[in-house]
Amino acid sequence: MDKLIPVVSKLQEIYNQAKLPSNLSLPQIVVVGAQSSGKTSVLESVIGGDFLPRGSGIVTRAPLCLHLKHVDSGSECAVFAHRPEIMYTEFSEIREEIARRTREVTGNETGISKEVITLKMYSRSVLDLTLVDLPGLTSVPVGSQPQDIDVVVRELVLSYIENPNSVILVISPANVDIANSDSLHLARKVDPKGDRTIGVLTKLDIMNKGTNASAHTIKMLEGKKYPLKLGYVGVVCRSQEDINKNKSMGEALAKEQEFFDAHPEYAKVKNGCGIPYLTKKLNELLALRIMQCLPSLKQSIEAQLHDRIVELNSYGFVPKDKNMQNMQLVRLIGEYSKELSASIEDSINPVLDNLGTGARINLIFNEIYANSLTSLTPLQNLTEVNIRTAILNAKALSPSLFIPESAVEMLIRSEIDRCLKPSLCCALQVYGELEYIAMHPQIPELLRYKKLQERIVGAARMVLQEGLENANGRIGELVEGEKGYINFNHPDVLTGTTAVLSMMRDSKILSEEYKEFSELITNKQMKHLVVMPKSAPNLEVQLLEVDSSKTKNEASIMEEIPAILRAKSEATPKEALEVLIIKELISSYFSVAVTRIVNLVPKVIMNTLVAKCADEMNVRLLSMIPEEELEGLFEEDAGVAEKIKACEESVKELKKALRELKCIKV
Repeated sequence: MDKLIPVVSKLQEIYNQAKLPSNLSLPQIVVVGAQSSGKTSVLESVIGGDFLPRGSGIVTRAPLCLHLKHVDSGSECAVFAHRPEIMYTEFSEIREEIARRTREVTGNETGISKEVITLKMYSRSVLDLTLVDLPGLTSVPVGSQPQDIDVVVRELVLSYIENPNSVILVISPANVDIANSDSLHLARKVDPKGDRTIGVLTKLDIMNKGTNASAHTIKMLEGKKYPLKLGYVGVVCRSQEDINKNKSMGEALAKEQEFFDAHPEYAKVKNGCGIPYLTKKLNELLALRIMQCLPSLKQSIEAQLHDRIVELNSYGFVPKDKNMQNMQLVRLIGEYSKELSASIEDSINPVLDNLGTGARINLIFNEIYANSLTSLTPLQNLTEVNIRTAILNAKALSPSLFIPESAVEMLIRSEIDRCLKPSLCCALQVYGELEYIAMHPQIPELLRYKKLQERIVGAARMVLQEGLENANGRIGELVEGEKGYINFNHPDVLTGTTAVLSMMRDSKILSEEYKEFSELITNKQMKHLVVMPKSAPNLEVQLLEVDSSKTKNEASIMEEIPAILRAKSEATPKEALEVLIIKELISSYFSVAVTRIVNLVPKVIMNTLVAKCADEMNVRLLSMIPEEELEGLFEEDAGVAEKIKACEESVKELKKALRELKCIKV
C-alpha cells in the first residue's frame, strides 16, 4: 500500500512532463472551491507551510499538481517539473516561483491557463498525496478579468473532476448556506451519488453569533443535510490575523485542536475533524482509489506502451550505405504506391464523417459531372436568326426545297462543343483529388526524410500531370469524334419526318397549307427527307429591303451590299417551318450525344489518370529517382527526429511505470 501513491505520482509527473496522451484517468485528489472559501489555507495546513500565493481575486490561475512525498530522513525540499535542476528549501521561494510560472503560462495578470504547474515536495511532516489545486470558482469578472472567466474556470474544473478515478475535495465555508455552494453543485453534476466526493467545512470558528451549530453544521458533518458517501470534515485554519502575525503551522494545529476540545457541540464530532484527520483520510481514500482502479490502470498503460512502440517502429531506421538506401527507397516507394491505391479504393483508415477519395471521385463522375452535362439546355446559345443564317449559308447559290443536311450538322457540332469544357473540368477535379492524397502521405518512415518525401511527391505529381494531359487529349478526341460523324440513323434520334410531325402537332403558328402538307408527308411515308410544298408562299428569301418611296429609276439602281448580311429578323412561313424542324432535330441528337459523352468521359479519366496513379505509380517513381541522388535524400528531418526522441523517452518511462505497477500486489 505504501508504494501506491508514489507510483501514481510518478505516473502523473511522467504524463505532465513527457506530454503523453492525457486519456489515462490517473487517481488524484482534485481540490474545488469558490474564491474566499479557505481553499488555500486548507492546502497550506495539509502541507505545513505558506507556499501558495495570496491576494484578491483569482490567485490560482493554472492547475497546480502537488506531489507530496513523506521522507523519514534527509533534506526537505521542493522541485518544480519545469526547473528540475533547482531544489527549493524555503516556502517563500516556492511561492515566488509559483507566481512567476503562473504569469509565464498565462501571459498576463488575469488570464487562466490549462498548462499544469507540477511541484514535488519532500517532507517529514506530510503523508503521500497527489493533489491538484484549481482556480477558485467565480460568478462575475472583477476588474480586468476576462468577461467569460466564470465559464473558463468551470470548464477547467469539470475537465479534472470528470475523471472517474479522481477524488473530489469540495471546500465550502461553514458560515454560508451549503445549498448555495457552487462547488458542491458542480461536483454533483459528475458525481450525482456522491461516491467520490468528500466535503470540507472551513471557518467553523468564525460563524456568526447566534448561529445554531448543532442544527446546521453538526448535521452537515454527520451527513444528514447534504449527504456524501465519503462524508465531511470540519477544519479550523489560520485566520488572516494569524498569517499577519506569522503564526506557525504547529501553533495553528494546536489552536485547532483546542477549539474542537473546548467547543460544547463540536467536541462530539472532534474525532472526525481537524487537519490531521483530513490528511490521513485523504491518504487512505487515494490509496483505496488507486487499489480499485489498478487493473484498468495497468491495461491503459500497456495499451499506450503498445501504441508508442508501434509508432516508434513505424519510423524505421536510417540507412547507412548506398545498398541499404536503395533497398529503403524501393520499399518506401512501394509503400507509398500501395497507400495511394488503398486511398483510391477507400480501404485505408475508413472514417464515418467524410467521404474517401474513391467515393469522392465516384461522386464527381455520377453527380457533379453528370448533372453539369445533362443540365445543358439545347439551343441555349442559338437564336432563330442564327439558325436561318446557317440554312442560307448551307444553301449558298443553290436554293433548295430541302433543308440542307450540312446546316443541321454544323449547328449540332456547335452544340456538342459545349460538352468539352465540363468534361475537362471533370478531369481536373479528379486530378485534384489524386494530387491531394499524393501530396499528403501518411507513412511515418517517409515523413522522417523530408527531402526524400519532397522528391517522391514531386515525381508523383509529374506522373499525375502526364495522366491529366493524356486525359484531356483523349477527352478532346472523344468530343471531336462526336462532332466528326453525325449519325442520323441512330435509333434514338428523331428522323426528319418524325420531327416535322411532332412540330406540326405542337405548333400553333402553322397555316392550313402546312397542315395539308403534314398529311402529304404521312401518306407518302417519307422518313429522311423534308420537302416543302409547292404552294408554299414566299419561297424566296428577301435579304434586302427596298425603299418603296423611291422612283422606278432610283429603285433600279443597285444598292451597295453591306459587309455583313444576316437573315431578316422576321421569318417567312417557310423559314419558320425550317427553324422548328431543325430545333427538333438538334434537341434530339444533342440528348443522345450527351448521354454517350457522360458515359465515356469517366471511362477515359479512369483509364488515363486514375489507373496511372493506382497501377503505374510504383514503376514510374523508381525510374524517375536515379541512384546518384540517394545520398542527399536520406537526411533525417529535425522535427521528426525530435518526435522519435520523445517517443523513445515515452516508451522508456511507460516501461518503467509499468514495472512499478507490476511490483504492487493487489
